Amino acid sequence: MNEARIEAYLTLIQALLQCENGQEPALLEANAELLDAGLVAVMKQYADFLEQQGDSNNGRWLLNMAQQLEQILEPPRDNQNPYISFLQTLLQTIAENPGNRQAIYPLLDNNLHLLDENLVNLLRAWGNHTKEQASPEETYQLAAILYYLADAFDEFPKGNPRINLAIAVYGYEFCVATIFRQPGLERDLAQTLNNLGIAYRTQAELCQEPVVNLERAIAAYTEATTIRRQPGLERDLAQTLNNLGNAYVTQAQLGQEPVANLEQAIAAYNEATTIRRQPGLERDLAATLNNLGIAYGTQAQLGQEPVANLEQAIAAFTEATTISRQPGLERDLAQTLNNLGIAYCTQAQLGQEPVANLEQAIATYTEATTIRRQLGLERDLAQTLTNLGIAYRTQAELGKEPVANLERAIAAHTEAATIRRQPGLERDLARTLNNLGNAYSTQAELGKEPVANLERAMAALKEAATIRRQPGLERDLAETLNNLGNAYSTQAELGKEPVANLERAMAAYTEATTIRRQPGLERDLAETLNNLGNAYVTQAELGKEPVVNLERAMAALKEAATIRREMGLERDLAATLANLGNAYVIQAELGKEPVANLERAIAAYTEATTIFRQPGLERDLAATLNNLGNAYSTQAELGQEPVANLEQAIANYREALSFLNPALLPADTLRTGRSLGNLGFQQGWWDIAIEGYTVAVEAVEQSRAWATSEALRQEIVRKSIGVYENLIQAAVNQGDLSLALRTVERSRSKRLADLIAVGDLYADGRVPPEIQAWYQQVKDSRQIQSQLRQKPLDQPGFTEKPQPYPIGNTRASFATEQLHAAEAAEHQAWDALYRFDAITAQLQQPQPQPRLDELTALLPSPQTALLSFYTTATHTHIFVLRRPSRDGGEGVNCHTIPNPPESANDLQNWLIDNWVNPYIAINQAKTPQSRQQRRDEWHQAMATRLQELATRLQFDTLIQQHLQGITELILIPHLFLHQIPFDLLPTAQGQLLGDRFRLQFVPSTKILGLCRERSQPTPDTLGIVENTTEDLPYTPLECEWVAQTWNVPRQRRLQGRTVTPDSYLQLLKQVQALLSSHHATSRPDDPLNSHLVLDGEQKVTLRDLLSPLWRFPELSEVFLSCCETGLSFATSRDEEGKLRRELLDEPLSLGTGFLLGGARAVISSHWAVTDLATALFSREYHRARRAGGERLTALHQARQALRETCQKDWRDRLTADYQQAYQTWRQMRQTKDPNADTAQANYQKIGELIKWLDEFAPDAVPFQDYRYWGAFYCLGLP
Repeated sequence: MNEARIEAYLTLIQALLQCENGQEPALLEANAELLDAGLVAVMKQYADFLEQQGDSNNGRWLLNMAQQLEQILEPPRDNQNPYISFLQTLLQTIAENPGNRQAIYPLLDNNLHLLDENLVNLLRAWGNHTKEQASPEETYQLAAILYYLADAFDEFPKGNPRINLAIAVYGYEFCVATIFRQPGLERDLAQTLNNLGIAYRTQAELCQEPVVNLERAIAAYTEATTIRRQPGLERDLAQTLNNLGNAYVTQAQLGQEPVANLEQAIAAYNEATTIRRQPGLERDLAATLNNLGIAYGTQAQLGQEPVANLEQAIAAFTEATTISRQPGLERDLAQTLNNLGIAYCTQAQLGQEPVANLEQAIATYTEATTIRRQLGLERDLAQTLTNLGIAYRTQAELGKEPVANLERAIAAHTEAATIRRQPGLERDLARTLNNLGNAYSTQAELGKEPVANLERAMAALKEAATIRRQPGLERDLAETLNNLGNAYSTQAELGKEPVANLERAMAAYTEATTIRRQPGLERDLAETLNNLGNAYVTQAELGKEPVVNLERAMAALKEAATIRREMGLERDLAATLANLGNAYVIQAELGKEPVANLERAIAAYTEATTIFRQPGLERDLAATLNNLGNAYSTQAELGQEPVANLEQAIANYREALSFLNPALLPADTLRTGRSLGNLGFQQGWWDIAIEGYTVAVEAVEQSRAWATSEALRQEIVRKSIGVYENLIQAAVNQGDLSLALRTVERSRSKRLADLIAVGDLYADGRVPPEIQAWYQQVKDSRQIQSQLRQKPLDQPGFTEKPQPYPIGNTRASFATEQLHAAEAAEHQAWDALYRFDAITAQLQQPQPQPRLDELTALLPSPQTALLSFYTTATHTHIFVLRRPSRDGGEGVNCHTIPNPPESANDLQNWLIDNWVNPYIAINQAKTPQSRQQRRDEWHQAMATRLQELATRLQFDTLIQQHLQGITELILIPHLFLHQIPFDLLPTAQGQLLGDRFRLQFVPSTKILGLCRERSQPTPDTLGIVENTTEDLPYTPLECEWVAQTWNVPRQRRLQGRTVTPDSYLQLLKQVQALLSSHHATSRPDDPLNSHLVLDGEQKVTLRDLLSPLWRFPELSEVFLSCCETGLSFATSRDEEGKLRRELLDEPLSLGTGFLLGGARAVISSHWAVTDLATALFSREYHRARRAGGERLTALHQARQALRETCQKDWRDRLTADYQQAYQTWRQMRQTKDPNADTAQANYQKIGELIKWLDEFAPDAVPFQDYRYWGAFYCLGLP
């Protein structure tokens, strides 16, 4: 063996070790002269050398290659090598059964383990060797066998598709190169070229040299079409033109001159359709129309006249569906419907009637799934389910029932994933998991369990990535890595380990870019570079090396822009330019060349808007115009031609809004409307501020109406409350007090108004069984909680109505891991109940702005005024609504009080520091003594604090200027003003506000109107719930007094520990009035769990009262003789201890719960009341009501009785009561009445009370202090 040949062997060995996977056969074929025993020997020696050097992977690979060559070059005489034996059997079977796949496939099925690269290499070596030694006739026979072999493997559904295609390609190439170019075989040549083109294109789709293989496919198809243009071959020509179009489309999708290739594809399809319009070719015509629609749709996605091209696509698909509706073509019909749905989805994504087009898409997908279910086409069904999930997710992203649609998307993807978990569908499974992950990510972005949903998203995406790490799926892997990066970015945006998650996002994007730098993946590369740039921008915004990260962002975005510019991807280019503009803006905000960077941002945005002005891209145009307006506004703030730049910003915002409809794209409209409003507000241009904020409010209302999750509805308003606040302030400054008041009332108590409206729909008691089932789950969960939780008791003294769960307690103070799980199960059941219950058709439309005449109609008389409070960081507004004056005035005034200039706190902060927190601190004390001391201090400071509040609100001025001639006030407090006893506010001449006016409280005018719309039953039938824990000494006496006053029979009195939630509810439905006298507690940590205390762990929570099962349509009023039933709390501080500006005005209290359940009015308490004083207050109130007094009159009389009655008068009244009670007991004892013991306890308790009064002087007033009579107020109707 000479040195030159050894050197040649070594060169070939190095080439084999360094070449890409799959290129080995080509290398061996190109060096056929070196394939001999000498090469095998050198390969074995070199393999041994590599092993000794520690490179065992390459050593083993080279040894395996040597052994394969040895078997090919010197097959054993016994012919026992399994590959050789199998290949011989396979070729013999084909020779005996030419073209009969059914004879071949069982052999392949039984030898799937041999269908690998070894077989491919053996076939190539054998074929090439045989060809060199064969005669022309033998070559023809060999070609025939290889053709049928290729045909069989081309259609074989099992095994590794890459191996199957490699065998098919070799067979077709052999035939084309050897025999089919002979004269007279042109038709066979064309058919083989057509098949070869299909195989090449499929190889490209499997990421095997996609660009090269597509070029080979197009070359093969092109030669075949040249042959088939002969007369008589029109049908065959149409087939090849159709396939040629498919190859051009795939090239375009890989980013290879997409516009030009799509035009080529459309030309080929159009020529094919012309031929296939001949009679008898309808099915073929439908297939080409389907492909033509795909080409038009792809053009639209590239930004090429998107609206026109999508219309062309839909027309093609529609014609194809018409043809495919013939019997027997159901499978074709389902495929075309699937593609038609994709076109409708794309139209929606372009902003073309998004809601309507998505509904069309969902309808077509649904029909396709129905067909595919009926035909048992599970794999096809999974494809359509995946697309259906994408459509639902797109609906959600457009703000249309986002939670419900995402749940539908997840359900569709989950079903598709279940189907695709079958062996052989791994690639399809990964696609579905990829989309499932995207759906979970979108749920997280909408605020729906963001942490949990992002974890689900990442689990799905990671599983998809694991599958896609298989050879040949690199492009798919990059797609999933890109989406995984998006999920990590979203986690960062949600504040969860933002720096770490952004680093993970960038790692995923970076790996994806590495893959996508392969030829043919330029478009995908640009997408990931765009996302990578955005991640760097976010890191900069987080303060993480901002300068460096912004430079990296710009590098990535500029590279993406360059690619997209070169490829003619105009829409994608515009998106990147918009992001690049954002990066320049942030650089400017960081103080880095602010003027220059803003000019660069404006240039980028301007170019993007030029592209986005194409029809169908209006939504993108509006978003970019918004950012462009922001850039001009920032320039003005920097002093750069402020007038011109502000005018330009306003023009941009207005143009953006001209493309946006709050009923269709509320999130986009809110963003731009807020931008315009903020500009006007900052400049003091109130008309412009009102213009922007008005449309922004409409957008908020629409988003809220679409939301089916109560939590999401709340979050939408919470994030947007500043829009309402600024609109109100702008309207006040503009002098449009009517608009200001109407906006205030529109912003209030939205959740409560929804619940009362929905609740009234169930007033007839016909509750759907689904709701009853969910409510049963709530009960079951509570029973579990009852077994887990030990109720802490606090009995500070018999005169106090103690709170079993003091305000300071939180769930953590008595929670266990099991208890948390039980509570979570209860909350999940509530969420499901509310999701079902919307009867939500009523809530699916945004609530309109109330009209002034509608508000005025709520005033029962000219002597009634409505005071609507609204506080901001700088002002407190008290809107005064009266009946219109005779001169035609609107009757709206505004009493505005600015914050004191020396005060850092607004009114709400002052209330928290001076009223709320000191009250909460009472029950945070560790001992009964310190708790009582804090309570005494709070009550002692009440007069001073109320005086300061009256001064802050300038009530005397308000009365003097706006309330002359008024005798009754309807008060609508704001935020923590709901906790203030306005009756006790001091006014001029030493009078309390409650002495000068009759005071009625409501959460909002909307709720007042809903209460007014109810029938007004006379409260003749009264029920009583009393002393449910049997530890309140004076409550039985109170209830006996009231029972005697109203002649309440025993069957309408629920007493002691026998009371249950069910018996409580049943009583509510039987009576028109209720006295509920027992313990209650407010929960600041969980307002919906504020509750009326029954025996043991039983309770009636606010959440119960808000549910549709708790409806009592005939209930006129409730007197809650309990602690804190009118007390409502909210999370009031941010992390720095400051009042949260987005705080919602939702007074969630037990009192409002009864109001929403059906009561027309509720007497509630502002604080923890004392047992004895409350019993006497209730006695006086009910006697006044029984005498015919209205609620407000009865309340006033009860207050006066306690604050003015001296010891002597109380003693005289109670002595008379004692004598009557004693006589009642004697009569009951004589008649052996079973309730005689209770009657004895009552007269004895009155006797104890009389003895207690003897400790006071005769002219002393025992209950003169505020604490005894000032807590109760009327919520609802007067």
